[in-house]
Amino acid sequence: MDIKSKLEDWINKTGYPLELKTESILFESDYNIINSHIYHDTENSIYRELDLFATKYWGSDNKLGFNFNLIIECKKSTKPFLLLTKNSSKLDNFSLGEIYGIDDIMSRIMLSGSPRTISLPEKTGYGFKLIQGFTTSDETIYKAINTIIKSYNYYQENENENETYNKEENLHSIGIPLLIIDAPFFSLYIDKNSGVVINDIECGILRVKTHLSRFEHEPVPIIIIQNESIIKLLKSIDEFGESFYKYLISNPEYNINNIDNLEIELVEKKNKD
Repeated sequence: MDIKSKLEDWINKTGYPLELKTESILFESDYNIINSHIYHDTENSIYRELDLFATKYWGSDNKLGFNFNLIIECKKSTKPFLLLTKNSSKLDNFSLGEIYGIDDIMSRIMLSGSPRTISLPEKTGYGFKLIQGFTTSDETIYKAINTIIKSYNYYQENENENETYNKEENLHSIGIPLLIIDAPFFSLYIDKNSGVVINDIECGILRVKTHLSRFEHEPVPIIIIQNESIIKLLKSIDEFGESFYKYLISNPEYNINNIDNLEIELVEKKNKD
């Protein structure tokens, strides 16, 4: 076997083709992509790499728009991933309300009645733990989840620092963490008879509680999806993007410069309730 064939055989066993394939799909869907995106790991005071950071913009000439950002890690494995869930209940959408807390500008819009859910490729359950089959180590998953959470925190910190600029440009921003896998994927739960139930799935939502969570005691929701289903998810994001942008256009009171007033209104409404 010549060196070119050896390299081809080696590279196909790594996660690089998955990253490149994902980048190509995102590019075809009009995203701007940063490969090997650098983020600051504040916990360890070191800069690290995220596989992909992708942004799509909805906007107009009147300086009103928003960015939809995907914080992405890609993992390839011949070993299956299992999402552990508490029961068989399933949802067919991902709520952005789980991402944003009241201290975020975007949360004040979410609480106002704007579109806030993204359809998923299939009905799926919420998992509390992601594991890998046929191995005793969770190191691969641990590193991926840590990278996604730390990258997402870094993204939010930058958004907070850029609040003045965003107000000047009337620019909103939404970001979600995403783990894309090229591997068999299953959900697992225990039924009423204490039997193990395992189902094939395309995607799932992992709720992770860690000391890295931005909101104390609140889990960080991460979408986990097989690479074959990423196009379906991107189409759902496009549908959300169009409806959310129309909402911003038709509700000028949610101009980003009026958000402080919206916060006061929400607090007053909460106090009344």
